[in-house]
Amino acid sequence: MRFVLFTLIAALTTPAAFAQIAGGSDEGFELYGDIGVTHDRRDRGLALSDFDVSPELRFDLSTDSGVFGGLSGSYVDDLLGGDARIRSFVGYAFDADGFTVDASVNLDTFHGDGASRFFPEIEASVSRDFGLLYIRSGLVYAPDGRWFTPDNQSLYSFANLEIPVPTLPELTVIGHVGYDIRDGRADIADWRAGVSYFWRDFELTVEYIDSAQDGPVGNGRVVTGLRLYF
Repeated sequence: MRFVLFTLIAALTTPAAFAQIAGGSDEGFELYGDIGVTHDRRDRGLALSDFDVSPELRFDLSTDSGVFGGLSGSYVDDLLGGDARIRSFVGYAFDADGFTVDASVNLDTFHGDGASRFFPEIEASVSRDFGLLYIRSGLVYAPDGRWFTPDNQSLYSFANLEIPVPTLPELTVIGHVGYDIRDGRADIADWRAGVSYFWRDFELTVEYIDSAQDGPVGNGRVVTGLRLYF
């Protein structure tokens, strides 16, 4: 609960200051962020927040040189006892024949009950905006596993799709499929489909999210989220 209060206070007090810093985009970089909430935070189709409401605060930095980074914090109260999830990443992106190629090193950490857990990842993806649709696909390697399969390395492949509705530019159809090859554990697939609606600086998403994981943590359900960008 203390982490939730910190997130909300930070979101209310920092936007103006960071907006001034973001003005540095003329000097080769841009800083931006968002605050959001979902009633069931899902990670690769699995319920990370134990089906509870989960707020999140995120900041991203991009540079003209292609270097990018980010930091996010969320309250999850996950099934393994963690209260806070902090995710950070740093990477490099470049354009090639209309495609965007990026690679990054990510660190997922979970804190709570007097313990912390760390899960590093290496990610690479290729994306392209075709005008009528946007596609991004890639691979993520986790040498130490992830929160639901610790100490079991995995290789995750994914593809994301966004299709703007021509007559309603604020509305976008979104989709995702993923497949996780896990060492020593059964492989698992996940998928999601829904819509995203923008109004000014707000984004509302409604998605059906499901996975092949047995048990309640992987059962499909409709998940809604609201996000404010600044």
